[in-house]
Amino acid sequence: RPRLSAPSGSRDGSFAGQPGRLPYWRPQFRSTTHRGGLPASALALDTQGVFYRRHLPHWDPGGEVLFLTWRLHRQAPERILALPAVAGIVDSAFRHAEERLGLYRRLASTIMPDHVHLLVAPMARVPRITHSLKGFTAHRVASEFGLGGQHFWQRESFDHWLRTDGEIRATARYIVQNPVRKGLVQTAELWPWGWVSPELR
Repeated sequence: RPRLSAPSGSRDGSFAGQPGRLPYWRPQFRSTTHRGGLPASALALDTQGVFYRRHLPHWDPGGEVLFLTWRLHRQAPERILALPAVAGIVDSAFRHAEERLGLYRRLASTIMPDHVHLLVAPMARVPRITHSLKGFTAHRVASEFGLGGQHFWQRESFDHWLRTDGEIRATARYIVQNPVRKGLVQTAELWPWGWVSPELR
């Protein structure tokens, strides 16, 4: 099972796991075949890059700021992220992935009752970030709350690359103000599971 810890021989500290099922396209890299191989349509693209057989396309330019969102699976208990113990597991994973594994530099995040937002400057590929975080938190919550056999996160993750200071600051504000817009708190400072880097405050 995936663990949020550095495996033996890992250079970037993320656990070794199979990619999910969202399409991921990264130019200027060698062809890579994963479990089940690549479909013929993907092989035709391998002259320019790597195609990961998933469901949604991702463009990874590298060296930019990434806005990530993912939601609870319909099999997960409704709004389970509202429980402090569960939100704490996710928040700890965010910090561990940054401080111990070096997967990214976190700029902003918030944990909502049924989804999470994360704004980062990546230092690893998108699948390594999302699979490390989603895999570890799903395993940990399932172990502690007896949710074995149930899906916890949706496989799909929304991601959007930001290239200007204005976009980054606007997205950080959007993230930390999300609990206010949803009527959960009156001010962003009152939400215990929101965080923004001092440089963006």
